[in-house]
Amino acid sequence: MASVNSSFESAKTLGKGNVELMGSYSVYKMRYEEYDYNGESNRKVSTKVNDNFGFRLGYGVSDRVDFKIRYERMIPAMQEDKDYLNGVNYFAFTTRCSFWENYITGAMDIGLYGYKEKDYNDRYHIFFFSPKIAFSYPSGKHFDLTLTNKWDIFPS
Repeated sequence: MASVNSSFESAKTLGKGNVELMGSYSVYKMRYEEYDYNGESNRKVSTKVNDNFGFRLGYGVSDRVDFKIRYERMIPAMQEDKDYLNGVNYFAFTTRCSFWENYITGAMDIGLYGYKEKDYNDRYHIFFFSPKIAFSYPSGKHFDLTLTNKWDIFPS
């Protein structure tokens, strides 16, 4: 299964006292080439990995700081994942801080992935933290160009 990596946010913060509620649906695909026994590429394949459904709730603590919570349910699409897994739950708490209003924002996600194997009652939790930074170029009221860099860190 592919980890959650989409955030769909510009560098703008919510503003003090403002609330955000966002629903999401994502499809993750993997593209690769299949090779024959001679090492020759014979075709390109695109495979659906998982579907994600979720929401995000945010609150503007100040004009420069936001707190957000996010939940996503990840449903496996590949047969080898479906055989042992019903799905994965993703929970994250995010603190966002504006370094340069509307242009540069830093954030830190702290959360976990939780899942249970089909044939066993064992539950697993994988802790993570994900620092990220967003650079936006606001070119009016209705359009922003944003580049975001995110690192997923899974301590052992």
